[in-house]
Amino acid sequence: MDLQARITDLIKGNISDSISRSTGVSQPDVERVITAGLPMIIGQMGNNASSPEGATALDAAIGKDHAGGSLLDSLGSLFETPTTQQDGSKILDHVLGANSTVVTNRLSKQTGVDPAAVMKILAFAAPLIMAFLGREKQSQNLDAGGIADILKGQRTPNGSLLTELASTVLTASGSKKSGGLLGSLLNGLFGRR
Repeated sequence: MDLQARITDLIKGNISDSISRSTGVSQPDVERVITAGLPMIIGQMGNNASSPEGATALDAAIGKDHAGGSLLDSLGSLFETPTTQQDGSKILDHVLGANSTVVTNRLSKQTGVDPAAVMKILAFAAPLIMAFLGREKQSQNLDAGGIADILKGQRTPNGSLLTELASTVLTASGSKKSGGLLGSLLNGLFGRR
């Protein structure tokens, strides 16, 4: 399952338009932020799930709040209550932790979107990632290890593992090398801005 492609396809069009209206960011910029942000979020989820404790915690969160991926059946609920965006912010806090600012600033620099708006946009995308994982957990009868395997197997369009991308960008937070990697990925995904 190509989680990134499935979420990107789902968001393009009506959902990105609704996110645009909710955040005040243009629809093309919303799509750029999501296209650029998903690899970091999914990759870091995979890194977090690489330990048995991390995989178990993610599996428990999916089972508790995202079982069956019901959000995918009622996408309008993503915008009906502020709770969903608050949940998205909590997901991002758990996944990115202290690296939230690094990721936000990098994505802001690459996309030209204000850092606060980047976080708002990603807060809409994060519950969708969890919903897709919840749907896969239910349909494939996956345990914590199965969820971790899905995340650890996600790749960029050029074949690099998303977990490696996230690790490189986050561990080299101050270097030009990590910014260049993210910039190369972004340019490959949606062309030079």
